[in-house]
Amino acid sequence: MALYFEPEELASLLKQLGGALTVSVSADVSGRHPGDEQVRDFVYKLLSQFEGLAEDDYTEGFWTQDDIQSERRKPRRGGRGRPDGHTFFDYRYLGNEGADG
Repeated sequence: MALYFEPEELASLLKQLGGALTVSVSADVSGRHPGDEQVRDFVYKLLSQFEGLAEDDYTEGFWTQDDIQSERRKPRRGGRGRPDGHTFFDYRYLGNEGADG
């Protein structure tokens, strides 16, 4: 299965990685059931074994292992969300945006 990236996303990813992708792992996690800790742990361990970056559907840009461990905050996709930003896989904060965020 080939992953699709918008051209600007791919350019950003390749720049941060310093070269071409050698392996890609995709995990589709809905957030319908609590599992944030397990998702963060899975991604953290994966990045402990392999050089790379992570991406979620809720925030802008890519995440490093250090970003996830330090609970760095980033803007939410679309510019809405918490004023102080979101941690990796922060799907719970919907504010006044409705259930589809």
